[in-house]
Amino acid sequence: MDSISGPSLFRSYQRWHSGGPFSIKPIASLQIDNSLDRIRHAGSDDEYRAGVLAFQQAFAEQPPAILLAWSERARAVSRRFDVPVSDDGRDVLATLRVWRPAGDQRVAGRN
Repeated sequence: MDSISGPSLFRSYQRWHSGGPFSIKPIASLQIDNSLDRIRHAGSDDEYRAGVLAFQQAFAEQPPAILLAWSERARAVSRRFDVPVSDDGRDVLATLRVWRPAGDQRVAGRN
């Protein structure tokens, strides 16, 4: 199953801490719990960074089997659009704002 993450470790805490509301119970790890608690209670940027590093190391040393598989998605776009190729491997929908009608097709609308 895909899980949603974000720019903070809030969802990671909910998913991977053994006391989190969305935790996967058989995967409880004291090392992961301690690192997430360090992040949660960090009083400075340096303490936060140290907690994140400990969290990454805990996953590297004891990776849950659930992380060994990764989903892939395929997207198809109509040839009626010129879609720029992304060199960084991002999903094609991330470039939606720069899509243009292909060729000389003009689309007029009444505003």
